[in-house]
Amino acid sequence: MTNSARPVARWGIAPYFIVDDVVMTANYYRDKLGFHHKRFFGDPPVFCMVLRNGIVIMLSQHGRPGAMRPNHRIDPNDDAWDAYVWVDDADALVAEFKAKG
Repeated sequence: MTNSARPVARWGIAPYFIVDDVVMTANYYRDKLGFHHKRFFGDPPVFCMVLRNGIVIMLSQHGRPGAMRPNHRIDPNDDAWDAYVWVDDADALVAEFKAKG
């Protein structure tokens, strides 16, 4: 019997977060959350993509401090997230984050 199963298409998504300071935010993601980034775009920098384990988050600075608007500011019950990421071992990730302050 032959395996006629077709490969499952892999989808991805990259949340786009507006931030006040793209360099500071990207470095926080790197230093505290274990992401990495390859480069900043613009002079001065206004855009960066941070990556970790197949997750990509786009960070964009629009030159207007206070333009960022996390979903929890809009939802009065604080039930709205900007992104939700599934991980294999949440306890190990919590321990990693705690170790990094």
